[in-house]
Amino acid sequence: MATTAVAGSSRSTTTAQNVTMIGFDDVMYQMLDKITGSGGLDRQIIPIIGMGGIGKTTLARNIYLSRLVQEHFDVCAWSVISQDYNAREILKQILDQINRKNKEEGNENNWKDLREGEIGDHLYKYLIGRKYFIVMDDMWNTEAWDRVRRFFPDNRDGSRIVVTTRLSNLASYFNYSNDLDMKFLDEDMLVGTCFPKLCSKKKVVVTARPPRV
Repeated sequence: MATTAVAGSSRSTTTAQNVTMIGFDDVMYQMLDKITGSGGLDRQIIPIIGMGGIGKTTLARNIYLSRLVQEHFDVCAWSVISQDYNAREILKQILDQINRKNKEEGNENNWKDLREGEIGDHLYKYLIGRKYFIVMDDMWNTEAWDRVRRFFPDNRDGSRIVVTTRLSNLASYFNYSNDLDMKFLDEDMLVGTCFPKLCSKKKVVVTARPPRV
């Protein structure tokens, strides 16, 4: 089973937050199948589309923290994009999470003084040969993806990137014909709960910060 860590927390003491989504079981299973099952080996970018507050981040968080995803991928990371995005910060969020794992293993690196391209190159080299799952939460424009896309290699091993967005045209932009449109879902269907996650020594699942609905 994968290890879950939140920024500022040690791997052995982390308590991760999950959200029970009443009535969302079918949606959850549908997404898990796309991510871990029927999608093929090519790297895929899977959009979750819907207006603000409808539960995109909640769904992405449940997927991210699911045992199936944790056990299926070698590396998982969470990145917050937002409207005023910073490409260097997007890459640094992910690499900082990887660095946290390396620090625990006695192999720490420091990205503080590196430029955007240098950070991206480090990330690319780390992801080569690893099956990865990345969540990019709250993408407001395609330019954000264009700035960072070259740093996520297609290893043809089933790596996946989930993007939450309000942009209805993002699925066609990513050339993905089976996105999840959440316009029919109701924010009142979300009920929150917390539970502790178990740990493992083999894989790392980390979040840049606890995502918020």
